[in-house]
Amino acid sequence: MKYLVLLLFTFSLAAVDLQTVEQLFAAGEFAKCGKAVDELLNGKVSEKQRTKLLAMQEYLLGADPEKIAKTVKQARETARHPNWLTADLLGHSTLLIRRAEDWKARGIPEYQELSDAAWELLKRVKDDGDSETALKIVFLHTRNYNLNGEYSEPLKLILETLRLYYPAKKMQRRNMPDGAIQLLLLAGDQYVGSGVRSHDESEKLNNFSRAAKYFLRVVNTLSPTDPRFQALSDRLHYCHETLRLLGYQLKLPSTLKPQSAMKTAMIDEMLQHRRFHDVVLALENNVVPAMRIRYVVALSACGELDKAWSIVQELPLEEPAFLLDVARNFLSGGKKAEAATLLRQFLDAAPDSPDAVVAGQQCAQLLIEQDKQQEAAECLLKLASATANIRVAEQARFSAARCFYQMQNYEKCLALIDILPPDSERSILAGQAEMRRKNYSGAIQRLEPLLSNKDTDRSNVLKLLIRCELENDSVKTADYIEMLLRDYSDDPEGLEYAMHLFDFYQKHPPETKKFQSLGDWAAKKHLESSQAVTLIAKCAEKLTEPQSKVLLKTLFQRSNFTDSELLALFARLDDRKLKLEFGVKYASEFNNHPERCALFLTLAQLEYEEKKYREALKRCEILLAQEEVWQYKEVKILQAEILSGLQLHEETRKCCQELLMTKLSAQEKRLIVLKLAQSWAKSKEYGKSIAIAWTAVPLDGKTTSAEAPVVKELLQLIILNAEVLNSKTDKDDALEILNSL
Repeated sequence: MKYLVLLLFTFSLAAVDLQTVEQLFAAGEFAKCGKAVDELLNGKVSEKQRTKLLAMQEYLLGADPEKIAKTVKQARETARHPNWLTADLLGHSTLLIRRAEDWKARGIPEYQELSDAAWELLKRVKDDGDSETALKIVFLHTRNYNLNGEYSEPLKLILETLRLYYPAKKMQRRNMPDGAIQLLLLAGDQYVGSGVRSHDESEKLNNFSRAAKYFLRVVNTLSPTDPRFQALSDRLHYCHETLRLLGYQLKLPSTLKPQSAMKTAMIDEMLQHRRFHDVVLALENNVVPAMRIRYVVALSACGELDKAWSIVQELPLEEPAFLLDVARNFLSGGKKAEAATLLRQFLDAAPDSPDAVVAGQQCAQLLIEQDKQQEAAECLLKLASATANIRVAEQARFSAARCFYQMQNYEKCLALIDILPPDSERSILAGQAEMRRKNYSGAIQRLEPLLSNKDTDRSNVLKLLIRCELENDSVKTADYIEMLLRDYSDDPEGLEYAMHLFDFYQKHPPETKKFQSLGDWAAKKHLESSQAVTLIAKCAEKLTEPQSKVLLKTLFQRSNFTDSELLALFARLDDRKLKLEFGVKYASEFNNHPERCALFLTLAQLEYEEKKYREALKRCEILLAQEEVWQYKEVKILQAEILSGLQLHEETRKCCQELLMTKLSAQEKRLIVLKLAQSWAKSKEYGKSIAIAWTAVPLDGKTTSAEAPVVKELLQLIILNAEVLNSKTDKDDALEILNSL
């Protein structure tokens, strides 16, 4: 029984309000926060509150592994939907890309799944000659490509769209169309992105030169009062400075003046708007620590993880929030070990941060994935000691207790739990730890009170108690399993516990009606399971007629039986007629597979015992007609018995003679000779019967205990035939040997 490493502590949601939701959100209680947000959104809230709640709801999609998996599944289903219109395709793509960008920034690797789903949708969008739709498609494709560090592919799409919708004559005007301006700026951004990622000097020079070319085309069309003018001027000066360092002089119009100073607020705004390449350009040579950490954030967001790692290790931790951003970028880039190190540094620097709970959980999870349980526990305990938030400290200590449990250090696990205020989740973990120590009485003491707690996972508590009571061989075992089957009849593990209950009944026989109830439960809840068939048959063995037969007949409600299931059932049933009913219903058709052949032979034997000779003979003939005959000797022996029962003596002898031509053991040969001799006697050929019988009798009278019964039958047959023929010699010789056995 597995539990997540992350702790979720309890808030009362009796009266949900925005303040409660904010508390849950700040404390990292995301499961309960999600329920509370849904409840509030279903009620009446102001537009401002609704906006805030929707933002929380969106964040929560990436905070819970189950919700992440569910969101990814929905994204795939959305991408596969065949009937979206253009507006739907654009709308769903926009949402998926925005969400993917957010997830990547938060270090959630599944962002790639959302990006792929958006790509599938965008492939199906057609602009139908509409420039506005074309622009939306280009921008979405570009954002999606850039999300994955790709700049050359979107550039092709941008330039093609420029060519189709904004021909050269439109681009020569002073009043360039706004759509063209947007595309030119986007093209410049792609060249900047390629330049930042490139490690080749000539490629870098080429990319930044081309970026400057596109930016200059735009800036020459803008008025100095245009809000975009100054930002574009700064970007051109960034390109100018980068190209200067590469040994190339970029000439800029004298009207373009860079801002006099690079202010922190401006850089933060650029980071907020995800202009990471611009930040890299702006801060590449800035050695001020406050700017250096922002440079690392931008580098890591651009995928330059090795370079970012070499710088971040040398920086003072003055603004830990940026360190958290870097850690998440490393995580989204698959660098889990480095991400864990950065998260620990963040926790050391900002234990009281609102993000500390999530960061601590994420760091612990990463360490656990690397099989560093001890380090994970130390990280969580350090967080607990450093934070002033009591709830956060309790949460961290309980998460540490889980780590110690995984390390099999149950004493430390219990010591941590015992200093925390009790709740059901903590008591369950404590109970499990006691069970691991084989202190079953202590485990029961911790777990039993939880049965009356409405907020607990009662079915899981029952399962733990059942295991404890089984170890103690306590009479309470049956009570708890019966309670589990009654109150949680649809539990997927129910049948397994029902089997345990039967075994317990075997050791401690209850009233007969208990077996009846258990069999009825299995028939009602798990009729199609092979285990249930066995359990029902076992329960029926404990009942008397007619209850046992009524219970067994519930099996006729099954849609089908496999051959192995029928054979196993037959091994438990004593009622021949009932076995034949099952055979007729579920195995009427023949196929030449070993289990079906075994089933046909079994049914033929049952029919023979029921004197249904014709039906039995038909089954034998079907088996013998196959190119490869299964269990040839057994089938032929039964065929001989059946032919004898039908008084077809000549056919019986032929069958026996065919058998004698096969490779037989001495015991098998005596049995066939007996049948052959009996057949001659029934045809009143007593002399032939005697002659045949003598061929299988040891004249010295020496025989094994296994062979003795058949030899006796042969001798008795000789004596009877000799009396009919008045053959004193045969009779005396046979009596002498018989008496010596």
